[in-house]
Amino acid sequence: MKKHLPLLFLFALAIGCKKKEQYRESTWTANGETFTAVAKPSLGKAIAILASDEIHNRFSITFYLSYPSQMPQEGAWQIGNSSLGEQNPNCAYVYCYYKNSAYFFNTVNRNKVLIASSFNGKAHYSLPSTWFANYNHTDSIQVSGDFYEP
Repeated sequence: MKKHLPLLFLFALAIGCKKKEQYRESTWTANGETFTAVAKPSLGKAIAILASDEIHNRFSITFYLSYPSQMPQEGAWQIGNSSLGEQNPNCAYVYCYYKNSAYFFNTVNRNKVLIASSFNGKAHYSLPSTWFANYNHTDSIQVSGDFYEP
């Protein structure tokens, strides 16, 4: 057994030093504060979501599609008004949570689009500077960012 001990030690060391997978972080700015997180994709029967899960400051991008096999990776997506509960398959719905408050796309920016592209075979979304309002429209924030599927 003693002669195999160095071999077992080297094997354990090799397993422990396994290269960890690197994920591309999403970065967004809300009211001048910058946040980063690794987003998590979720695909359902008629929905595709890319979201971060940080407690106080996070984002969610939702697409209502018929049987999505992957996150959309191309096109300019009109940003939909999520506070009205729409589920238009031609729109992207962007939600932001800033300092524990939820903010929705402000329809004053009706011509704003979310740009979808592919980065290393995964989805990348670029949001130009856009105004979001809270549910009661008593507060608004300006948000921009680059969001990546891990």
